[in-house]
Amino acid sequence: MNKIFGFLLLAAGCLFTASCSDDSTDYVAPSALKVLKSNTYFTADADTSVVVASTPIIEASTEATWLKAEIKGDSVQLSTQVNDNLTSRSTQLLLKDAKGAIVTLSVTQEGSVFGVESDGNLITDDAALTTTYKLVTNKTTTATTSGDWIQASISSKALTVTLSENTTGKPRVGYVKVVSGTLKDSIKVVQASLNDFVGKYTLVAQVSDKGELKRQESEVEIVKVSEDSVSLVFDNQIKWGGKYKAGGKLTFSASETLLTVPTTSGANRYLKSVLVSSDGQASFSPSASIDLLPANSRVLAFEANGSTDLTNANNFGFGLFNSAVADNSNFIGFYALYFFPYMIAQ
Repeated sequence: MNKIFGFLLLAAGCLFTASCSDDSTDYVAPSALKVLKSNTYFTADADTSVVVASTPIIEASTEATWLKAEIKGDSVQLSTQVNDNLTSRSTQLLLKDAKGAIVTLSVTQEGSVFGVESDGNLITDDAALTTTYKLVTNKTTTATTSGDWIQASISSKALTVTLSENTTGKPRVGYVKVVSGTLKDSIKVVQASLNDFVGKYTLVAQVSDKGELKRQESEVEIVKVSEDSVSLVFDNQIKWGGKYKAGGKLTFSASETLLTVPTTSGANRYLKSVLVSSDGQASFSPSASIDLLPANSRVLAFEANGSTDLTNANNFGFGLFNSAVADNSNFIGFYALYFFPYMIAQ
């Protein structure tokens, strides 16, 4: 009996010894993984940063596709793609060392900020000009132009545009395009003086023919009357007076008497200018007007300017009235209507 008991004690002692030996083999000392240096806030532009740890890193992972983590010994190099969204974005970065210790860092990239403080138009006369616009951006931004007479440069959060003197004798139209990633802005440049508008043109418009609109071409001429006024002459007899607005714009008003036509009865008929909307409504009001602007160096386009409640009032015509005062009570009918009109320099 004593021998059996002693054998059991011996076996138990061996098991205990083996167990202690196994524990000693598997034991791993606690890791002292610490982040010594990190910058995990990025600008919206493509950016880089380094995370330095106290022990070598064997794993660096994130679920974000815009963030790349590359292990380099005890440090991890982070790089981001451009964030073209206006909102910021965040993700988690997991770092793991050889002893299994884990550290998780939050990574944030700010959203894009971009804009040129401009109304979108640079309208000026023929003189050389340099002007500067405030540029708000937090990414790499470039500027290009549509012609060599326009120069654009970016520096110190400012966009500088320089125009050479216009000696062509015609209006010039161009663009400055500003790009920041996928975000874009532009400035339309119009350089013209009154003398650049003077000359003969082909008026192209849609006119009504038996209830259908058909293309028609006719000869017109812009004649200078004074330093701030012109006449748009049709058929060498109908003259529609317009005002020159500094920086390449002519404005023509409704209700202007273009021609006085005597009748056999002794009463006069008055041919007057009329503005027409895209759905055929007409305005005779003297306060209503339409602008004539350069679309490019050869083409002038009629554009609504908001002076009337009519929708898309970029069409015009001539109406016949019994009185010099144009209103519905003395309106006889239309002499001519021009839809979608524009003028091509000859």
